[in-house]
Amino acid sequence: MIKRGCLLALLLPVLLIVAVVVAGDYVTVHFTQSQIAKRIEQRVPGSKAKVTISSSPFLYHLLAAGKVEKVTADVADVTEGNYTFQSIDVTVDDLQINRNELLKGKVQLEGLTKATIVATLTPEELVQAGVLTSLTQLGVLGTAPHASVVAGLNDVAVTIDGATFKIPYNSLVPCAGSAGFSDRNLVLTCTTTTLPPALAQVEAG
Repeated sequence: MIKRGCLLALLLPVLLIVAVVVAGDYVTVHFTQSQIAKRIEQRVPGSKAKVTISSSPFLYHLLAAGKVEKVTADVADVTEGNYTFQSIDVTVDDLQINRNELLKGKVQLEGLTKATIVATLTPEELVQAGVLTSLTQLGVLGTAPHASVVAGLNDVAVTIDGATFKIPYNSLVPCAGSAGFSDRNLVLTCTTTTLPPALAQVEAG
């Protein structure tokens, strides 16, 4: 029979290794999140970004497949032209990260399976941008469950209940998809299979 002291002596190195791995995973996740958020804020001046990696254990998925399962970026205070977005939420599936560069302290994103982007404009922001003449007009537009969306070279044309306005693309919203009202807010949604420019070439600063 193995004595308790001997058993503890045998288990202690294993426990120490586990603790180091867990700590390393935690540190690497938070480093990567902070670097992606910093890069977004650099690419989109005035914005505030919060990035969350949902891939546990992070290092295992990264070392085994070179990618993480899901990354979300919640970005506020994004201004493009006359528009100030309440929020732009980017959800990335299977984000590919360069493992060799990460070991050097650099976060280099190389690709993804799909990114879903949801951009929200409040009624006040629509009035400020000149889309609505007043908040009372929202009562008419808000009854339209769907909107037509036409992608242009530099912007997307949105038509809701006969009212057409153009919203420029930006480094977080490089695509056109669908639009509609939800809780009085105008919500634009699109998907892409390429990295949005604000996420590309992330480097440690």
